[in-house]
Amino acid sequence: MKAAFLYIDKAKHIGIENVVKPVCGAGDVLLKINACAICGTDGRIYQGTKDVTK
Repeated sequence: MKAAFLYIDKAKHIGIENVVKPVCGAGDVLLKINACAICGTDGRIYQGTKDVTK
């Protein structure tokens, strides 16, 4: 399956990678996402104007 990652390093980029599909345990769910978007806060995190390290 594919997953999106925000890399907070010098290059600071968003990447899509293939990952191993997780196994659900009791009480867990795995959702299939067909579409998604980012909100304004996501953009500020990406630009480095919102601290997310707290």
